[in-house]
Amino acid sequence: MGVNLSVLILAKNEEKNLEACIKSALFADEVLVIDDMSTDGTKALAESLGARVLQRSLNGNWGEQQTFAMENAKCDWIYCLDADERISHRLAEEIKRVVAEDDRRYAYQTARLFLGAAFKAWRLVSRSRYTAFTTERRICNRLCSPAVSL
Repeated sequence: MGVNLSVLILAKNEEKNLEACIKSALFADEVLVIDDMSTDGTKALAESLGARVLQRSLNGNWGEQQTFAMENAKCDWIYCLDADERISHRLAEEIKRVVAEDDRRYAYQTARLFLGAAFKAWRLVSRSRYTAFTTERRICNRLCSPAVSL
């Protein structure tokens, strides 16, 4: 058995980026690509590299697409990866360590760069912690003013 981890990749016409992305994630038990009805070779390439591919139209709702991906993931731990990103060897080793410890009380942030600016995003989460986040967000959305967001 490998690493109890599903790496989720949302993609549309990412044939240029996808091979290196998927290859960097092959240490995981599952690589799941949610393909937004690509017209290039994205689907065929992902499948040829061993990824499971589900096709679903984004319909302008990235959050729903990510939720769909998480609901279809088979492993207990989930890591979200953009098609133009790569998991370095060092990061892969850290992810393996965290998943092996299986401490589901926490979710983990990964630093990212966008247009030269660094920010952190929730990237590694256990399925049970994701459910808790979703529940907390629903409760907060009911109790908090519309100006407050999680």
